[in-house]
Amino acid sequence: MQNIVNAINLLTKAIKCVRIIPVIIECCYYISGIVATTITVAGTYYKILGTTSEGCTMQGCVHSNNRLTYTGDDEAVFTYIASGSFVCDTNNTIVTFAPAVNGVAIPSASIDHKIGTGADVVAAAVAGRITLTKDDYFEMFMTCDQAGAVVTLNKMIVLLN
Repeated sequence: MQNIVNAINLLTKAIKCVRIIPVIIECCYYISGIVATTITVAGTYYKILGTTSEGCTMQGCVHSNNRLTYTGDDEAVFTYIASGSFVCDTNNTIVTFAPAVNGVAIPSASIDHKIGTGADVVAAAVAGRITLTKDDYFEMFMTCDQAGAVVTLNKMIVLLN
């Protein structure tokens, strides 16, 4: 009986030492320097170009080269939101935006926007959920339905929570 009492006392002490801390992942960047992206091959996804800057206090990831790299130890499910305004040098073009993990676009999570007149400034947003493990990185890619089209994002913000 004394062994059971000792075991319960040890478990009670161990439980008192355990702290449960909520994990908050908050990462974001925005385009701070505009650079056009040329869609050389229609339907092929290209990383969105431009200089980016951190847009919030980074917790759980690092920002570099238009990407957010997850630094946590455990696999995690993230909500992402990316929105931006852009122009295209080609009329009647469908521009498609897609999230990418580790440099691979996810077409099933993409969104399209048709540009009637290339000089028009239009906007699009894409949102969804992805799973990342330590050192996975998240980026935004795009493509369009016309080879040689040049798409320029004037503004864009990418959030990962």
